[in-house]
Amino acid sequence: MQRVTALRKRIREFERRRDRDFPLTVAEFESKPEDVQRRVVLILTAEQVQRDRLMQQYQLSWRQVEPLVKEFRTNVWRSLLSTSPGLMTV
Repeated sequence: MQRVTALRKRIREFERRRDRDFPLTVAEFESKPEDVQRRVVLILTAEQVQRDRLMQQYQLSWRQVEPLVKEFRTNVWRSLLSTSPGLMTV
């Protein structure tokens, strides 16, 4: 029984470390498991207050998150401009 408890503890610790390993680029994001990708998408699409809560929950610092947030904003903005030419004439 102690062996099972120890293994479960090691698995939980591994998952925590994996979750804290926030991707810095889209390529890193794509290499992550699906459950981690979902969490990252939640953080990327959240308003600032919710993003701060999620970062605290997953023990992330803004330095870990900010590079991908910037890349996400830039790419989404470019995508919007390329698919909606009317937005460029604002």
